Amino acid sequence: MDFDRLLRPNPFANDDGSLQPQMAAALSQQDHAKRQESVVAAIGTGRLFLAVLPHAHPGVQGDGAIKVHDPEGTQEAAQEEAGALTVDAPGGLKAMPAFTSMAALSAFDAQARPMPVEGQAAAAQALLNTGIIALDPTDVHGTGATFVGRTATVSLAMDEPWFAPWLDPSLSEKLNAAVAHLPEVLGIKVLAGARGLVRLTLRMSDYATQDHAMAAAHNLIEVARHDQYVASRLDLLEVVPVRMA
Repeated sequence: MDFDRLLRPNPFANDDGSLQPQMAAALSQQDHAKRQESVVAAIGTGRLFLAVLPHAHPGVQGDGAIKVHDPEGTQEAAQEEAGALTVDAPGGLKAMPAFTSMAALSAFDAQARPMPVEGQAAAAQALLNTGIIALDPTDVHGTGATFVGRTATVSLAMDEPWFAPWLDPSLSEKLNAAVAHLPEVLGIKVLAGARGLVRLTLRMSDYATQDHAMAAAHNLIEVARHDQYVASRLDLLEVVPVRMA
């Protein structure tokens, strides 16, 4: 018998599985930046559910008894299994699903067993696989999810404040430098986008063509892939050209 596990304090003893107030307030934010920052903060101080999918019955022995198995598994093994589950994320990436309530988990898979974990532990588990968290997806395609990118996930796992990309002047400088040689580009703004994405707004001159915008976007994608600092700050991004009058 695992006395350590039995005697370990359970921080979720009085948890009814509902959406926690801080997370509810975060998800209700209309401003994209405030919403993302509030969601990350709520994860850091709250609880999430990971999904443990049902296993096949272990079978029976000759005398009719159920074959030896661990009906619950160790907490660590179950958490690793749940952390290996993935859903689709923007840009062809994958994300670990995590759920803000038991109702949200049931909407994803009614047969899944909920595993409550502290937000920091969920982030650490995500880093072992995708590095991205998908909050409350309704299916494996990531439908309806709010995504938490790698920079926020790292900060959560290390229990450190998150430095959002749109607050980072060094990131903005590097991105603007990547397109400084293109006269059609007037500048780049780093903004918060919907569903946890980071939006790079390309401010284009009034004479810029679609080809100019595509060339600028290509430069940004290349620097996001190959510049170590930029790559560490951006993963879930969208590039939006805007013609300035």
